[in-house]
Parts: sequence; structure tokens; C-alpha cells
Amino acid sequence: EHRRILEIAAAIDDAELLLVGNEFASSCRSVPVEGACRTFASTDEAAEYLRQNPPTGATILLKGSHRWALEKLVKLQNENVLPDKKCIESYVDVMTKWLESSKNRIKESSYFCYQTKIKVHIIPYFKKIKYCKVDLQIMNRFIQDKINEKLSNKYISDMIVMMKTAAKWAENIYGYRNRIINVQAPKVRRKDSVLLSGDEDKKLQRYLLDNMDNTSLGIYLTVFTGLRIGELCGLKWSDIDIEDSVLHVRRTVQRISASDKKSKTAVILSTPKTVNAVRDIPLPEFLSEILKKNRGRENCFVLSGSDRIVEPRCMTNRFKKHLKKAGVSSVNFHSLRHLFATRCLQSNFDIKTLSEILGHANAETTLHIYAHSSMDRKKSCMSLLVPAV
Repeated sequence: EHRRILEIAAAIDDAELLLVGNEFASSCRSVPVEGACRTFASTDEAAEYLRQNPPTGATILLKGSHRWALEKLVKLQNENVLPDKKCIESYVDVMTKWLESSKNRIKESSYFCYQTKIKVHIIPYFKKIKYCKVDLQIMNRFIQDKINEKLSNKYISDMIVMMKTAAKWAENIYGYRNRIINVQAPKVRRKDSVLLSGDEDKKLQRYLLDNMDNTSLGIYLTVFTGLRIGELCGLKWSDIDIEDSVLHVRRTVQRISASDKKSKTAVILSTPKTVNAVRDIPLPEFLSEILKKNRGRENCFVLSGSDRIVEPRCMTNRFKKHLKKAGVSSVNFHSLRHLFATRCLQSNFDIKTLSEILGHANAETTLHIYAHSSMDRKKSCMSLLVPAV
């Protein structure tokens, strides 16, 4: 408790903390008092000190036990009564330093994503504000302004998470009080994916099998594995073990904001973002047979048949063309992943197994995203009800 009191005292600027009591005096023999914190055995000693050293700023005098003094200090700190450790840096300076300190700890795609958010939104909004002035009120106004700019709740929420992470860093590195710890990001409402109907699913599968090329094979593979589009774009034939019927997910392709001024974006090939996304997916026998018939050279990408990368944007355009030729509804590529998950649940896959196949962090994520009932399933369940009489 004494050490914690001294930690709080060390963070106080333009104020002097006076601790009165034998308990404080004895503790300081083992833990030296530094900065603007002094201890006295009695109130008379503290009064004499103040007479000889008239305070030039705020003075906080606490008398009692360690526990009582600590509770009082924490209360004053939470109520913003205690002055902050002096902060001369702007909010933009702190955010920029945090980003650079994170460069070697985060993936390249995350770094450029944060850099874009800081450049486009943080710098213009906070460029004239001191770091210590950014509080709950300013943050709430920032959130509302971004909502008014028609940014999605997901994008705003991601920015808030980034800013709160930087605030924790500034607290640890500089001792600046984290004034935005209680900021609430707007709720992200997940939209229901538009999926192909059962008939359209069958129609698309028939078209893909009758018009097999690299793109058709990639789409068909996704229908029965739930790969993300970046994972499919990064898939090489060497990642597919035909003999053991296992597909290894080891890399992903992304288009990110580029630091090179010659181009605004760049395509990168990297490892998946999370540990769980690196996974092995067992293949059903029929899928292994199709892959065996269409197998390409070992180190070539599945979608190109060469060492050339087909990026997600290009694959999306090809996918749309195949949907049109197949005569089915226009859906986004990620809907194939939802379609796969729905098919698995209808086939009584357990959630843990499905979660690992999809590369989710945990089964709760899978339940939250995919475990919603279709209308047919609801009707089937409701038909099980029978009257008692």
C-alpha cells in the first residue's frame, strides 16, 4: 500500500503530498520518499514544515493508515482532483510515437491500417490539442462527429480500440493518466449475410464442375472448406496434401495502404493474422479427387497456375462473373464461408470442430456469427410441438 501511494505521488504534478502518521514515517525507512511527497510523525511537524515552506501550489495532507490514505488518493485521482503529471506533448505526437513503437510488434498490414487511421482521422481532428486535454467529453464528441461523417460503427470502433491501446502505452511509458479508459465505442451490429438458396447452391456447383478452370476450382474449394478470400489467394499446390487429403492454410494475401508514395496501395503475401488462422483442414474424398484431376505444379498458386499472385480484388471480380454465367444471385465472396458454416451446422458438425476448421479464436466466435437458425429449421422445430390434449 505504501509503494502504491508513492507511485501515485510520483505522478502528481504541481502539487505536494503530505502524509502524517507513524505508519508512514516507519515505512519510509525501507522505501525512500521521492518527488513531491513528504512524511511526518505528527500534524504539528507537518504544520511547522508548512510555516517554514509556504506552498506555491496545491497541497494535499492525509492523516491516518496506509489503507485509508490509499483509498482517499485513488478516489481523488478517479475524480480528476489530483493534477496530472505535466504533459507538454500534443495528442498527435503521442499517437505517432506509439505507432512507431509498435512497428516491430505488429503485422505490416496492421501497421499500415493504423497509420491510415491516424493520418486521415486523428491528425486533422486532434492536431491542436494537448494529450492531457483529451478526455471522455472530447472523445464522445469525436465519435459523434465520425458517425455524422457516415463512417461505419465497425470502423469507428476499431479506431477507439487503437486509441485506447495507445493510451495504455502512454500511461506505462510516460506516466500520463489514461483519461479515455471509460470511452464506449458505438455498438457494431452484424448484418445477416445474403446467401445463395439451396437451389442456387446446387446450380453454382454444377456450373463450376462443368466449366472447371483455376477460378472455378478456387470457388468450388471455398464452398467446401470455408476459406477466406485472402487465404484462397495465397494457397499454393504445395499446401494441398492429396495423399493424406489435408489442406494447409499457411499464408494470406492482402491489399494494404502503401508507405511508398509512388502508389497508394500494395499487395502483400504474409502469414495469417492470428495463430488460429494457421490451420489444417481435412478434405472430403470427393474434393480430393477433383483436386487430384486438376492438380498444378507444386510451387504455383492454385488460382493462377503460376508464381503470379491473384489478389482478392481481382478474385472478387472473377467470382462475380462466374455467378452471372451460372445464373445465380449476386453475393459477396465471403458469403461462401457463411454458406459452408451453415451447411456444416445442418450436417450436425459440433461447434468446436467447426471453429477450428474456420480458424476462429474460439467456439464462442463461431456461435456468435453462424449459429442462427434458418426459417426452415425454425419450422421444423416448431412442428415438433404437440398439444397436451
